[in-house]
Amino acid sequence: MARKPTEFVQLKLRIRESLRRRLERRATKEDRSTNAEAVKRLEDSLDHEDRLDAFAKEGFRMEERHVQWREEKAREEEKAKADRLDARLFRNLTQSIPSLPVLIDLLPLLKGNPDWQKTEYGRRQMAAKVAEIILNADEYSIGGGNEG
Repeated sequence: MARKPTEFVQLKLRIRESLRRRLERRATKEDRSTNAEAVKRLEDSLDHEDRLDAFAKEGFRMEERHVQWREEKAREEEKAKADRLDARLFRNLTQSIPSLPVLIDLLPLLKGNPDWQKTEYGRRQMAAKVAEIILNADEYSIGGGNEG
C-alpha cells in the first residue's frame, strides 16, 4: 500500500563521521535535533533546486516571448517596407506622364505568360517584373525624375 505524503518514514543514511559532527554542531546551534537539522537542510536544498528550476523555466518562457517579439517586429518591418514599395509603385504608375508606354511594356509581359497566376512562384515572378517596369517608369515620364 502506498504511503501518504505526510507520513513520516525512517531513512538510513551512510555519511562520513566528519559530516555527522558538522550536522550535530549546527543542530545544537539552531536548537534542533540532529535529525530535524538534517531534514531541514534536505528540504531547503530541494526547495532551492525547485526555485532554480522554476526560474530557469520562466527564463525560457521570457526568451520565447522575446523571440516572438523580435519575429513580430521583423514582420512589421517587412510589411512597412512592402507598403513603402507599393506606395512608390503606385506613385510611379500614376505620375508617369504619359503612362501609356509603361502599359505598353506590360502587355507583352502579360500576354507572354498566360499562366502566371496559377502558382505562387509565377505570381511572385510576374509581380517582380511588373514592379521593375513600374519602378523604371521615370524613363517614360516627361522630363524624367518624377520620384520625390
